[in-house]
Amino acid sequence: RCRFPVIIKKGCDNWSITKITKANIDELMREAGMAATNETAVLISHDNRQFLKHELTSTKTMTLTDAFDSIFSIEDSESATADDAQKRYCRAYLDKVPGWIHTINLDKLDSLFEAGNDEKVVEETMKNVSRAAEKNHSPWSNYKPKNIGVWASSAGCETPLHFDLCHGFLCQVKGRKSFLLAPPEDTNSLAWKHASQNKNSLTSGVDLSLWMQGNQTQRNMYPHIDECAWRRADLDAGDILYTPPGWWHHVTSVTKSLSVLVPTDPGTIDELPWNVHACA
Repeated sequence: RCRFPVIIKKGCDNWSITKITKANIDELMREAGMAATNETAVLISHDNRQFLKHELTSTKTMTLTDAFDSIFSIEDSESATADDAQKRYCRAYLDKVPGWIHTINLDKLDSLFEAGNDEKVVEETMKNVSRAAEKNHSPWSNYKPKNIGVWASSAGCETPLHFDLCHGFLCQVKGRKSFLLAPPEDTNSLAWKHASQNKNSLTSGVDLSLWMQGNQTQRNMYPHIDECAWRRADLDAGDILYTPPGWWHHVTSVTKSLSVLVPTDPGTIDELPWNVHACA
């Protein structure tokens, strides 16, 4: 159950949050009963490439509309190589923007999580997305709004190699993202930074992008990277990626991107490589 990453094609393509654009965000916020002054945190990368809290970024506070405008208003190519402006990563958690809670379909995720990784069961579950509603079951039973984040990113943003302590559904509602993933069994090859080494205790010391580009310093420091059982997941708008706890992943926003990250705690039947704690 829930042992490997799975891509669910077009799993969120009908969510109403997909209607959000730079042009209509003010209107949609008003419809949701939110003020245009709602504030959110925006990460600014020190090297204009890598985004991870603490040592790789600084944080500034902006209104949600200004944050979206700063990411989606650049009138250039969608590709990462063409976007040379200052890259930004904006996050807004649903407990802070409660009007957006009903723009995502958690009934579908609730059913999917129970399905595990059996592809036939997943396919059948996706067809029967009304099951939870018919049973009057609240989709919020497994999820915490304070942990569900709406993430907007410039093209070319990278989240360095790391793992999470929860099950995660990355719902790609706009743009494209690319993931490189490695299983927990490869941890010894990935230069895990423990809490005693830095504040980002779930991260790797490897700069995977530079390593993949053939950077000799990175390859000399981390010679076992190519021995890992790597998987690649390329997400288009409407796709969902499920990532189990403990799986390493490096994330690139191939284009300007809008995603919803839905984490949920491990269950009592999960067998994990180390003690996994509940989401904060």
